[in-house]
Order: sequence, then structure tokens, then C-alpha cells
Amino acid sequence: MVCKDRRSHLIRPGAGLWLGALLLMLIAQAHAAWPPPVPAQCVLQVRNDAAVARSNEVVRGGVPLPRELGLTSTAGFAVVNGAGQPVPASFRVLARWNAAVDDTSAPIQWLLLRFVASVPALSSAQYTLKTDASVINPAPPLALTLSQSGNQFSIDTGAARFVLGANAGAVVDRIERPGAVVLVDGSQLAATVDGSLGAGFSSIRRVQIEQADALSAVLLVDGVYAHAAIGGGAISGGRRLEFQVGAPYVTVREWIDWEGEHCSLGLLNCGGAPNAVALQRWRVGLTTALSGARSVSALAEPNIAAASAAIGAGESASLRQLRRAQRLAPSQYQLSLPGQSLSTGARADTAGLVLSGANGHVGVALAQMADFEPQALRVLSDGQLALDLADDGVWLGTRQGTYAEYRVGVWPTAEPVSGVLSSLRSSLDYPLVALPTASWMAASRATDEFPVGTLPPALQSYDTLLDDLLQRTLDMRQSRGLQGLLTHGLYPRAWGNPVLSEEIDCGDNDPTPGSTWDNSYWCATWTDYHNVSQNARVQAWRSGDPRALQRIAVPAALRMLHTQMLRCAPDDNYFYCGQMPAGYGGFRADFNSSHAYVENQIHQYWASGDRTIVERLTQGARTRRGYLCAARGSQPPGPVCAPGAPITDEFAGLNDRVAVQGYQIFRFVGLAGDASYLDDWRSNSARFLTQNFALLQQGGQTLGFTEPSGAGDTSIIGAPGSYYTTQLWMAALYDFNQLYRLEIDSQDAPLGIPALSPSSARHGYARTLAAAASVAPGGSGGAAGVWPNELRYTFSGARIGGNLDLLEPGWAPGQMPNECLDRCLYDSGKAALSATLARSADDLSDPVLHALALDLTQFALQAISQQPQPMNKATGIFFGRLASAVARLAAGPTADALYANGFEQ
Repeated sequence: MVCKDRRSHLIRPGAGLWLGALLLMLIAQAHAAWPPPVPAQCVLQVRNDAAVARSNEVVRGGVPLPRELGLTSTAGFAVVNGAGQPVPASFRVLARWNAAVDDTSAPIQWLLLRFVASVPALSSAQYTLKTDASVINPAPPLALTLSQSGNQFSIDTGAARFVLGANAGAVVDRIERPGAVVLVDGSQLAATVDGSLGAGFSSIRRVQIEQADALSAVLLVDGVYAHAAIGGGAISGGRRLEFQVGAPYVTVREWIDWEGEHCSLGLLNCGGAPNAVALQRWRVGLTTALSGARSVSALAEPNIAAASAAIGAGESASLRQLRRAQRLAPSQYQLSLPGQSLSTGARADTAGLVLSGANGHVGVALAQMADFEPQALRVLSDGQLALDLADDGVWLGTRQGTYAEYRVGVWPTAEPVSGVLSSLRSSLDYPLVALPTASWMAASRATDEFPVGTLPPALQSYDTLLDDLLQRTLDMRQSRGLQGLLTHGLYPRAWGNPVLSEEIDCGDNDPTPGSTWDNSYWCATWTDYHNVSQNARVQAWRSGDPRALQRIAVPAALRMLHTQMLRCAPDDNYFYCGQMPAGYGGFRADFNSSHAYVENQIHQYWASGDRTIVERLTQGARTRRGYLCAARGSQPPGPVCAPGAPITDEFAGLNDRVAVQGYQIFRFVGLAGDASYLDDWRSNSARFLTQNFALLQQGGQTLGFTEPSGAGDTSIIGAPGSYYTTQLWMAALYDFNQLYRLEIDSQDAPLGIPALSPSSARHGYARTLAAAASVAPGGSGGAAGVWPNELRYTFSGARIGGNLDLLEPGWAPGQMPNECLDRCLYDSGKAALSATLARSADDLSDPVLHALALDLTQFALQAISQQPQPMNKATGIFFGRLASAVARLAAGPTADALYANGFEQ
């Protein structure tokens, strides 16, 4: 029978559970189909979306390793190309399974690898990670070297030599071509803040080698600008410089922070002025040592040829992405070259500027310049090259920063300008990323589940809807005018929602009513709601296409890191430093600790090895651990709190969103840095299961129930009686997803008093969700019925093992509200339950849970298709655990049932 006929037999949302249950009961009970088997080889896909071939370029990728492989050392690791030939490669362990990263007895969980790859234009190549010592990687024909003399570092890539560190106020001291041909002999860093010019760093806080080997080197530099303190805090900054063997350039992420405040967090203005400083200009200047007659060439956008002109003494040139007067004004760049008319365009997406002389070329480029307006590349009248990372003014709110990425390099005279511009831009716009195949990623269990392979017809719309989510986001952020140096990367809470206000414009709440260019920064509801940007990674893992990483996932992770997270001095003891207790307008208007959406940021570290992510999250984790358990706040930390130890602050919750976001950070910091934080993760999870969780019996089944903690509530489940749960969707989206991660990492080790395995708690909660489908008036037992958002439960006997005497909707003993609204689950909230049910159904081979999981998943897919939206709060909840549900259902007994004889054939 053809596909269209088969689809007519699919289970439809609202069709009732009996059909789904019948389908599942027709097949034999199967063992859990997840995780998928570990492939025989770890195949790495490298895709080149540039229109030029990439030859002998260093590729980077984060690779998870399944625990069962028992790989504890990289000594036998190698990378081979499609012909089986080994290529130069290097390996760095980022995390080990449930252990310290330096515990060499524990299996490796995350590996950062770099290797030399060649990929034709607009094509892909496959490489394979070997782990059995059967192959030895060759040394690169040209090796990167790093040396240090005092404070000065020298990095020789073979194509250029970069010297830096002797001058605190400079980015580089000099850059030279092979043969000691100096083309840049100085640089200047400067920032104009509140009308005051600060000429670079007046002091350096640290210079640190993040990593260095024959293929690459990464240096971290932090310093304090030469500005007087403002609002009790310095203007500070830093950079992450990445060098690659054979590359004549250095790629830099530069950041600038204001570490002070004019008034309290959550206030956007005080005393009639914004709670911010004005960053009028932020510039990196390069003093060139070019000889003879000079010329300048500029590239603004793809498919338009570069423009060139001779440039004499005292003449200048510029390529500027202008600051729009208001968000819906069209984007515009201006290109000014000596002797030529001013030219304009919309988006300078491939901004590059090359200054050429008789002894070589110096090139500079800005990444995503059109999205980071206002920025500029210039040749100044004194002959300097300048990168204006902020060209025309932006705001930095309290303890807030921003960032920009750029590239600086030198080339020989023999290299044509077109080649220089291609070298500058190709890997900046289309970085080569090594992505393991979807089957390897999924089998590792180092990530949440996501679908692998072709989906059954009942679930095929997932891919279409996920692709639409990403493309709609890309299209609408331009049409809505959300680009900007402080805004690119995150999205408003309700934008693109056809029913709600988009929450982008100010109305009567504009902190700067005299200007309109800054309205979206001040007034849109910014945050990475429910980790919605993580879906870009899921799509990349599933498809092998890395473009969504560069366009969506990476900007979101870096915006969270540099702008939404509170940026503070290393010794600042303000409680919220390194945390994300604010979002929305100016990223600071909503003082609410639920904004710590770190899933995508954490995966950015696994993909890049960027230590600045670990360092900043550790600063916040250090305070958070002591808040939950006072003894852990000392240095070194004291003992963890016992499972029965109550919270001592009414807002220091042990479950729900804020608590779980903290647990995610504890786990990450523990794996990537200080392993003692793993104890905080485990011990506080044990406190939750001991004080705020019940496992009760009814009709021969075991059901699990939460009880709120924090948010002003210090109650626990004590004596038998009646209690209310937390929100069902929130617990499924956060608490029981994190408990699932603990189950995997700890191999389901019991914890709490009495000791419970994470899986037993998770399965009990899944059965409670199934019961919730029928407990309210209008509850049909299926996805389309009325579901309460909370439950009221009454039990007798013990908290663990006692009897469930009564189960009611959360509004009991009162009547159901006439308009249920938040008291009932919205469609998105129902979607959030799907993974919890699918996991337990799969683990327990439970056909009833399987049927409900399928019903909820299809219901979610249909609801998304009827009201498609970009990345916002609603889609964050809809898609939050949908990938895991689809993966489980597509791989397990449900998938077999959908093709069972008599139904699908």
C-alpha cells in the first residue's frame, strides 16, 4: 500500500487511547530499544559549505565516547581519512564519566579533537576516529610552536609569527611573515565609555594557555581598561585568541564588561538615567609596517566582487554596518574608498578589509558584522588599520558585557587579494566542524536522546517542524530587526506568537525615551527560554549539517555567557556573579533566577573546549552550592548536607526549574573542572528525593509525587496527609530529565533516605502522569483531554511505600475554574510530558505508557504544525523534550506497532 494510504491509519490526537494500546498489545513485549547499539566505528562528518576547496585545514569537534568502551586514555587514538590514511590529529579530554576530568581510571565521556582535513568546495568528507592503537597519527609537515619569555608569547603557525603580551594595552605586539618580514609592528586597544576614552588595559589579570599542541594554540587574556571605576566596578575585558598550524591569521573573540551598577539589579533606570554605561566606541587598532605604495580592498557581501583603490598618505577608507535609527529600519552598510563614490548595501555579511604594500598584505575581518551592528573596518588617516567592534554606541547594563569576533592576518605579496579575502573569510563564515554520525552521538548517551535514521510515518513531521523552527527563526530575526551588538543570539519571549503581543517594543516603559535605536535592547523580553536554542544542536547532530550551530547555537551560547550572565570581577562577592538571575528588557529587567538556561552553553563547551564557559559558570556555582548547603560555601568546601537536612532559606529550593538549573551547572562544573561539584549535584538530588518526593501504592502500581520547595516554600512531605505537586510540565521538563541524567551517570545508584534509585522515582512519576490524564473533568485519558497542571494527593502510611488514598486535580478541594488557564496544561505543557512517559514505557515495556507517550507526541506535532512559531517560550516548551520522545518511540515497540500487519501494510 502506498504511503498516503498508510498515513490514514496513524493514531490521531484525540482518537482515544484504546487504539494506541491495542496496537502495542498486538506485538510481543520488547526489551528497551534505547540506547541504540554503539557503531563499530566513530565516523566523523566534515562538511564544507564554502564555494572554495579547503585544503589541509585544522578541523575541531567534540566527540562523546560511550562508557561501555572503557576508553581511559587517548594514547591509542588516531584519525584516518576516507582512504584509511592517518592524518595529523590531537586529542584533549574534556570530561570523564561521573568522575574528575583528571581521574585517568574513569572512562572518557567527552573528547575534543583536532585534525588536518581537506574537503572539496560545497562538499563533505568522512574521517574516522580510531581508538584501538592500530594506527599512529603522523606529525604535521608543519608544526605550530608556542614559546614564552617572561610575559611575552610567540606563536609560530608556519605561515605567520604572532608576538604578544609585552604591552598590556595591545592585542598583538607584532605579526610577521616567514623570514622575519614584519607587517604589523604594534596594536592599540581602546574603549570610549560615557564619553571617556580608556586606552587599552592598564593591568592584566591573567594570560593563560588554554591548550597548545602542534596543530593549534588557544590563549586567554583578561585585563582592566584604563578607566576610573563606574558605579563601583571596573570596565574590564578579555580575549580568546585561537591559532592554527598553517594559518596566516589569528581568530579572536574579544569581550568588554562593566562590573558595576548605578542601582539595584532589576532596575533599568534610576535618578533619571539608565542603569547602564554608554559604550560609544570599542576599537582594535593595528600599526602596519607596509612598504611602498599602498592599496586597500574591501569585501562587503557574498557574490559581489571586492572593491579596490590606491590609498595615499592622509587618506582613509571604511566599511561600516550602520546603526539603524529604529529596529524596523532597513539594514545598511556604507563602503568608502579613496577616489570612489560612496557605495551602499544592506548587509555586510562577509566584511573584510585588506591593506596591501610592496612587502605584503595585512587583512582584517569581522564575523557576522551585519548581525553585530554597529561595527566598522577602517583604514585611518594615520595609516592604521582599525576594527571598530562597536562603532556608534551601545549600552552595557549593570554587570553586563558584550563580545565580538574578528580575524587579523598577514600574507605575502604573491598572494592575490582575492585569495587573501577568501582566506580571511572562508573558515570564519563556514568553519569546518567534525560531527560524529547521529548513531554514534545517540549511542554514547552523553546527550539526551534524539532521533536517529528514518522516522516512521507517525513521527515524520518532527523533522519538518524542527527545520521550520530554525529557518523561521533565521528569517524573522531579520524581518523583526533583532540584530545588534547586544541583542544578536537570543530572542523575545512571545515574538512570532500569533495570539500574544510580541514583547519587542517599549510602549510607556522606555528607559531612554529620547532615542529609538535602542528600543529592542531595552524593551524586548530577552532570554533563551527553556533552552530553545539547544534545538539547533539537535538538528545538527541528526542531519550532520553544522550550519545551525554557527547561525543559532553558538551566538545563543555566547550571548548567554557575555550579556545575560552577570559579569563580575574575579574577587567580587556579589551573590549573583556568574549566575543568570535576570532577563527580558536590557537582559536585566526581570529579576528572576529561572533564567539560567545553560543546556546550549554547556554543549558549546563540549564542542569547543572554551574554558571561559567553565570559569564563569564556576563563579556562580561556588555561591550557589553554599546557598543550598551552608557548609559547602567555605574554601575548601565542607561536608555535603545530609539527605534530611532542610533548606535554610525559603527560596533555596531543592526541586523545580531554578534548583535543577543549578544541578545542571554543578554537574557540568564537576565534570569539566572541580569534581567536588558532583557531590553537590548528588547530595542535593538526594535531599529532593528525601524531603519533597513520595512513592505511593495504589491498585498494585507505584506512583511518584513531587512537593514544592523554594519560591517561598519551606515545607516538606512529613506526616501522612494531603499535599500538592509542583507543575506537572515543569517537573517533567526539568526535575525528572535531570534525574534521568543522574541515573545514566551514576548507573542508577540509589540515594536519599530511604535510598531510591533514580529510575524508580522516574517510573513512579511517569505512572502519575498517566493517572493525571483522567483525573480532571474532561480528562479523557488521552492527550486531547483536560489535564490539571498540578495534582492534590492524600496518602496514609509511609512516604515511601505508603498508600495513595485520593488523587485530585490541583484546584481541589475547590471547583474547577471556569477558565482553567494556568491551572490546566496548555498544549505545550502536554508536550513536555512526552519524554518522561516514553522513557519509562520503553524501560518497563509498558504498552499503556507507550500509547500515551505516542498520543502526546503526535498531539504536540499537530499543535506545532497548526501554529508554527520561531524560537520563543512556547516553542521552548514544545520542543524541550520532544526529541527524546520521538527518539524513544521511533526506536521502540511503538515503531514496530506502526508497521504491524493489518494496520500499516
